[in-house]
Amino acid sequence: MVDEVKGQTALAAVPVTLKASRPLNERDFFPDASIEEMDNLLNFYLAINCDVDALFGTHFDKNDSDSWLNVYADYNLDAGEVVGVLELTLCRYDGVDIPMRYLLSDDERATLLAQMRDYCQQCGTPLDEWRAEYLAEREAEAASTVRKNTKQEGENKMSSREISLWIDERWADALEEHLPGHDLQKKMEELLNGLIEQLPEQVREDIRREIRAEDERMEQEREAQRRFSALKVTEDGRDSFLISEGGMSLLNVSGSIRNYLSTDAPFASTLYKVRECDVTEFKSALAERVDNTGRVVGVFMVDVDAETLSTLDECGGWHEYKFHDLSVAAYAANRKTQQRQERRQEIFAEKLSGKELTPVVETHAPAPMMGQTM
Repeated sequence: MVDEVKGQTALAAVPVTLKASRPLNERDFFPDASIEEMDNLLNFYLAINCDVDALFGTHFDKNDSDSWLNVYADYNLDAGEVVGVLELTLCRYDGVDIPMRYLLSDDERATLLAQMRDYCQQCGTPLDEWRAEYLAEREAEAASTVRKNTKQEGENKMSSREISLWIDERWADALEEHLPGHDLQKKMEELLNGLIEQLPEQVREDIRREIRAEDERMEQEREAQRRFSALKVTEDGRDSFLISEGGMSLLNVSGSIRNYLSTDAPFASTLYKVRECDVTEFKSALAERVDNTGRVVGVFMVDVDAETLSTLDECGGWHEYKFHDLSVAAYAANRKTQQRQERRQEIFAEKLSGKELTPVVETHAPAPMMGQTM
């Protein structure tokens, strides 16, 4: 398949809008393979049963077996109707993808809806039943959220008390006019602190000790809940160590790799919310990953110069992949922005299966540091 579609380069970020030479019918495309539920959408993969070039005026190279065309249609579970856009993606052998779309007419949407109903029936779950189950789940989730919020509000009120002071606006204006430079709010806080200092010393110490203990407990809980990843990046012969608060999975890092391959920017600039760290902090994260405390989401050795990545699993095993294979798998997993994270991970693992460069080696010792000793 060629590098250009309707005048758009292969790196085009905005989908190319296609126009058809005639209305689409039920013989051109039909649902095939699995149906994926992505938030409020049912995503149908459509098999191609027509001459795409004749239909859309494109010029795909049919002899290029290393590239392919994906076609998808969505059903909106909230609205109970077919989404008015047919999504097409030209997936090239070099990892660059060309997004395209075709705007469906009302008649074409009706045709697709009938095909979706038939296909769902064949798969064992009628479309109307699928939608009814989805709506029931959404209603149950909404009710659960209300209960959680109500409970949280009650807990917050138990730990602190709001003290409000109302004053006539004229008094407030006069204070601001005749006491310029004074923060009325700050003054009231100082007066309140003065009253606290008048309490018996033992009472003050007991309360301050309780507050410190609560603060320490909350800090320990925050640390226990902390999730992060550690990366060692080798680029242009130089090593850097990074921490990602919140944690980047292999899929996240692979998405950054895909962005890097499409730009001239340094690899680190494609990573989201990372900070630099020293080798000691990196080694600590590596050890904690092996100990499987649950806090370290991933440890990654990214060799940008060699275009390879090694990742450490919870059992101490290192796995190495090529940038290209990670990029292709990330595209497949992230093709739909509404995709649920669990399903993205499944697709990513499926596409990456069999692409590992080296066999799994379980070890509790760090891997070589690619140019720098630990």
